[in-house]
Order: sequence, then structure tokens, then C-alpha cells
Amino acid sequence: MRDNYIIRISNTTLASNVITLNTAKNLAKFEVPNWLRSKGKCNIQVVSSSIALQNTTGTRVIEGGENLIVMRTNIAMLGYNTETNGLPNVLGTAIVPLDTTRVVALDSVSAMEFTCTQLPPVIEVERMTYKKTTPFNLVAADNNSTDVVPFQITLQLSFYEDEHKH
Repeated sequence: MRDNYIIRISNTTLASNVITLNTAKNLAKFEVPNWLRSKGKCNIQVVSSSIALQNTTGTRVIEGGENLIVMRTNIAMLGYNTETNGLPNVLGTAIVPLDTTRVVALDSVSAMEFTCTQLPPVIEVERMTYKKTTPFNLVAADNNSTDVVPFQITLQLSFYEDEHKH
């Protein structure tokens, strides 16, 4: 049996100096404590998410006609991502059904689950979208807004080292 550890990463926080944001506030960086990194190889599940698409003044992070939100990360995983040549990796995608949709969650029948050989010193989670015109590249889902439009993603980690300690 392995212990489960929860990391909830959000671009809004009540604690000081826990999350660092980029200027557009679509990228949150969380410094992973050394005691957690030192545990080594782990299994990670994406257990919940919520991604706001507009702030209280109605400013949207995507343009009309952009229909997918992608949450990507710098967490390495076994396997390969052909879209990015390896890193960064996609944690999940959410369908935006209407241009008036205010909040979405990552779409999945079950939680995305993957193996990470070593957590990075800093975990980055970034809200992205696909451009609505060709080429349909991943671009920041910030629509040139510097206002915080909240997102959160919750990861459940279980470390292989814990399996033999119980």
C-alpha cells in the first residue's frame, strides 16, 4: 500500500510566496519541497480541475471560436508527446461548448494517470488553447489579459518508495 499525497496548484492563492505567476497569469509555478522530491518515482493522477474562462468583468481568456482549453505541465512522464517533442506534457483538455461558457473542467472518463520518474524542482501548470486559425498551434489562454482568471488542478501522488514501508 502506498500513501497518497495531494498537490493542488492554482493561479490564485491565500498563502504568500507559494505560487509564482507569469505576467499574463496563465502560468503558475510551485516550488516542490525537497522532502517530496527526494521520494523519487511516483504515480500521478489528475483528480480534479476547474478552469474559469472569464473574470468578473467579463474579460475572457480565449477568443470567440476557440473551443479547447489545454492544461500543460513540465512534469516528466513515461511515454512521449508528439505535439511537444516530449516536454511540456498535457495533463488534460477541456471542451468549451459555447463562447458564453464561463467555467470548464478537464474532460475524461477516468482520471489521467501516469508515472513520473522524478518530480521537477518547480512544477509549472499552464492554461493554453489552440489557435482558431491555421496552424492550430497551442498558445497561451490569456487573450492579452493581465487579470487573474482562476484555474486549479489537483494532483494525487503515490510514491513507489512508500509501497514497501507499510
